Amino acid sequence: LGPTAAAAEQAIVRNEAAAKDQAPTRYYLSASIHEAQQVKALGAKFDWQRKAWYVEPGADLEPFGRWLRR
Repeated sequence: LGPTAAAAEQAIVRNEAAAKDQAPTRYYLSASIHEAQQVKALGAKFDWQRKAWYVEPGADLEPFGRWLRR
């Protein structure tokens, strides 16, 4: 496992560094089913594959502050 583990660790570090340089394509929210109508009214959209609400980049994130995943 030694050589494989080292290569895997290097790949993780490289991918994390690349991800920091890219702007997110979506900001996912941690809204419950009971809060769905609230986030929808504020302009959030639903990702059916991930089964989660999200806001697109460029949108004002302030109204979604309590639901933003950190």
